Amino acid sequence: MLISIVGTKGSQGKSTLAHALAFEKGFGIITNDIDSSVDEFLPEDRVLKLRNNDALPEIPKDWNVIFDGKAGIDEPIVREAVSKSDWVLIPTIYGVEELKRALRAIHEVEKLNPKIVVVPNMVKLGQFEEIQGLIRAHHAYPLFPIRFSKFVAELLFLPESIEEKHRKGGLMAYSIRDVRDQFQELFRFLGV
Repeated sequence: MLISIVGTKGSQGKSTLAHALAFEKGFGIITNDIDSSVDEFLPEDRVLKLRNNDALPEIPKDWNVIFDGKAGIDEPIVREAVSKSDWVLIPTIYGVEELKRALRAIHEVEKLNPKIVVVPNMVKLGQFEEIQGLIRAHHAYPLFPIRFSKFVAELLFLPESIEEKHRKGGLMAYSIRDVRDQFQELFRFLGV
């Protein structure tokens, strides 16, 4: 399975989603972001960094791989990954400009692949309804919100999965329960 995570701007949650899939479900990561820190948290054999002029390697159907795209959808490697993906995740955060960028990303991606899932990220109370209303006014793609949590912000720096952290118990398990459940709901929808 190939899942692309793309957007037109950085800091929307692309790498956080990639990290969660990699740790929770054992996915490898391909990225066109040479400066990505993905190789700091995954073993070398599960990471492939490519330059924008590189071709996407042939991915066997039985492999689970994420394409964690550098901000922007116009690079040939990003367009190739999107067009070959089983699913394309478009994360966004709350804000007028961010949501406009997400709508532009959806518009560009749907020309290449209609299997889009929008992931509102770091959503605070009441924001999801606004995001959902704006996206639904233009598109009917599924939305899977990830609510605001200090834990989500720190996810990239954890050397373990959300489930492993939850199993340890204590107050941490209580505080990340909702985040874990939100990611699991997204993963079930994607079929992973």
